[in-house]
Amino acid sequence: MRFRATGGYGQYRYQGHRAGDPKGTQRKFEGTVSFVEALAGYQKRFGELTAKAFAGIAAIDHAITPGDPIAAGGLLTQGLDIGIKGALELWLNLGSEAWTSLDASWTNAHQTYAGRWRFGYRIQPTVSLGLEAGMNGNGVSGHRVLDDGSRREPLRPQTRAGLFARYEWNGGEISISGGLSNSAYDFRRSDGFDEFYGTANWLMRF
Repeated sequence: MRFRATGGYGQYRYQGHRAGDPKGTQRKFEGTVSFVEALAGYQKRFGELTAKAFAGIAAIDHAITPGDPIAAGGLLTQGLDIGIKGALELWLNLGSEAWTSLDASWTNAHQTYAGRWRFGYRIQPTVSLGLEAGMNGNGVSGHRVLDDGSRREPLRPQTRAGLFARYEWNGGEISISGGLSNSAYDFRRSDGFDEFYGTANWLMRF
């Protein structure tokens, strides 16, 4: 049996023209996302594969400043929302030096979902370097909005591709990662990886 308590915080920025503003101007917005969750689960080993499944409750708070009239109209979910959450985590040892992992989760708090894949290589017994790819999004029924206010297509999730470094010990691990992502919250159309992202994670086992 496993019990997990988690918290996190993130920031992002975007800009765009809004109806009523002088022609050619763009407003700048800053968004923050914070969350806490408590999950209970079960872990089982299948040879070199370790599987964990969790279920519990999550609370997510999403705010944009200054207030964005497009987001306030329902394009982006905002405010505090609480809901149930489920998560699945898979870890596979590839010999004594390499490993790969896949994590996926969903909560009805803002209809939020996330997934992350990693491939790591142990350059030392406690230090791994590797590649990662991920996706984050929510089920809000919004659309991208052009500068003139017309709607274009559904918002897509944010996808990421980058590198990570991970240090582990018997009581936990610390990892940092960074790379490129698409502009999921930019209302201008964007088809490529044109933003940078960075993460820091600290896990403690008791």
